[in-house]
Amino acid sequence: MGYARWEDALAQRGYDWQSKPRDPPQANCLFFSETNFNVCGRFAEVYRANGLNLDARRGFSLEESKALFGVPLTGLITERLSDGREYQVQYFERARFEWHPENARPYDVLLGLLGREVRGAR
Repeated sequence: MGYARWEDALAQRGYDWQSKPRDPPQANCLFFSETNFNVCGRFAEVYRANGLNLDARRGFSLEESKALFGVPLTGLITERLSDGREYQVQYFERARFEWHPENARPYDVLLGLLGREVRGAR
């Protein structure tokens, strides 16, 4: 599986995602048996609304969303980001979703800037 980049970002923050307790499936959430984590609420909406169009049909299937973001590596967690503020975030194989309640939709869920964070850490 392609966990290397975000796994490294999590490890740098002292978060060992593989040792964390797993979620049971929850109602009205997307459950991923690959990692036993749920994606719920606004994050689930954004996840399902985006993806790689693999079949030339309108909209995105769960597999197309998974192709873009990967599976979740964490549940919902609170994390202090590079701006010094705390946000609700969830890590995926190829993305970090951040909830920014100060922003109106559709900008209330943003993707993390891993490259900027890694470069700033040097």
